[in-house]
Amino acid sequence: MYYLTNKAAGAAAAGQSGIADEALQTREMFLGRFLNRWVPGFCARLREGTEHPFYRGLAECLAAFIAEAPPAEAR
Repeated sequence: MYYLTNKAAGAAAAGQSGIADEALQTREMFLGRFLNRWVPGFCARLREGTEHPFYRGLAECLAAFIAEAPPAEAR
């Protein structure tokens, strides 16, 4: 996700809107096809299975990140 976001930002700053759009589309595809399929359930199980505040916080942070970045099909 970082790589594709950084690539899009660099391309946009350089005036290469086609490359920026392609990187953002690829990022959305990756999120929708892969991360959205398993990360929410993983985070829920992690929150339920640990009492350690670090791992609970990590699960909350990851779940929020995924929830705030819906796949392209949802837009």
